[in-house]
Amino acid sequence: MVLSIRNEEADTLARELARIDQTTVTDAVIVALREAINMRLRREAPSETARKILTKRGLSFAPNRKPAPPEAYHQLDHNLNGNTPLLTFNQFLLETDTDTIPRA
Repeated sequence: MVLSIRNEEADTLARELARIDQTTVTDAVIVALREAINMRLRREAPSETARKILTKRGLSFAPNRKPAPPEAYHQLDHNLNGNTPLLTFNQFLLETDTDTIPRA
């Protein structure tokens, strides 16, 4: 089986990794691909990161918490012209279902 690297940057990076690891280019590519795959598989979801941050601060999500609707993110963003926010964060909180807000 053949893997042909036709991209100059990819070739340079593969050779540099092989030099650093004192191995062949093939082994360097295999190791790099395995590491990249493992890293992506271990990457935690944003909700898990949020849970850890809340726990560290003695907070938690409400047990019956519902995810914020996609429109909520748009409301916090700028209008279509990109000029001013549609809502300030405080306005958003006042209009948001309190079950979605983390509690101590």
